[in-house]
Formats: sequence, C-alpha cells, structure tokens
Amino acid sequence: MASVLKVDKLDPQSGTDLEIGTSGDTITIPSGATIVNSGTATGFGGDNTPNFYAYNTNSQVISTGADTAIIMASEVFDTASAYNTSDGKYTIPSGGDGKWWFKSTIRMVGTGGIPARATIYIFKNASPYLRKETGGNNTYSAVNISGLVEVVATDYIQVYFYQDGGADMTLSQTGSGACYFQGFKLIE
Repeated sequence: MASVLKVDKLDPQSGTDLEIGTSGDTITIPSGATIVNSGTATGFGGDNTPNFYAYNTNSQVISTGADTAIIMASEVFDTASAYNTSDGKYTIPSGGDGKWWFKSTIRMVGTGGIPARATIYIFKNASPYLRKETGGNNTYSAVNISGLVEVVATDYIQVYFYQDGGADMTLSQTGSGACYFQGFKLIE
C-alpha cells in the first residue's frame, strides 16, 4: 500500500533544489488536478526545431510546360544544417520524425505570355505530396503553398514549379521574401 504524505507546502533547505522522485520513477498527476505555474518552467514542451528558411538568389529559369525543381541558393537559418543549397533538398535530420509544416512562395518574372496554369508542389522523396494550382497569373505573380507533411529521418522535401506561359520564366531575386522555402517540426 502506498504511503500518503499530506502537507500544504514543500520547501527545500536554503540554497538547495527540491527534487521529487528518483531517475526511473513516474510522477503521476491525477485526472482533475491542476498544475499552476507562477515561475519559470524548464524542460517542458518544445521549441519547433529543427527549422530552416532558404531563399532564392540565383537566376533559375523555369521552362514552360515542365515540372522544375526549385533551388533556393541562400539560407537565413538552418538549425540542423539539413538544407542543400545546390539541389534544393531538405533532408529530415535524425530525431526529426513526425509532422512538419512547410511553406514556399515562388514569384515569377517573365517575358512570355501569361501562364494559364501555374502549379507549385511540395515533393516528398521525389513524389508530389502537396499541390496548389492557380490560373490567369500575370508575369509578376506569386504562387504559394503550405501544409503538413509527416516524415521520418532521411526523407527529403523539395519544391517544384510548373508554368505553361508559352515562354521561359525566371525566379524573382528581390530578396528573401520573393521566393523562399521554409519549414519546421511541430511540437507533438
């Protein structure tokens, strides 16, 4: 039978820390009980890492009528060093299993016709996973996509783009907000 200690307050000795339990123990908060924190809580929750933000700095050409892998050549941050600026792949790092939020925006600059269809994709391991299609864009339109992707370590995520404007288009290079690819692991 478990022992019950009933007190209104536990205080550690002056200048020491209060520890409840020993390594390997399970501390249970019963249903209906409330934990109120008026101080600093550490070791709880998460911080949405790993995460990254890559953006375009190159004059990548988007051919008409073809799916094109988009390569963001610069990074603002990449906490796991998992984005490859040479091929545009973000490889899920060890410990990154779970649900991730990815977002990408592509701004086109073109000299050809207005595309009847512009499609942005998020690929997972070389296959389309998320897709967003728009029509009637002008040659300076931005197309974006975002969504949840469930992944395991070593999966890789890429952005692809398709346009059918009758002529090649170029990715905008007007800074880190014009064409970008970003993502972060959700706290589960």
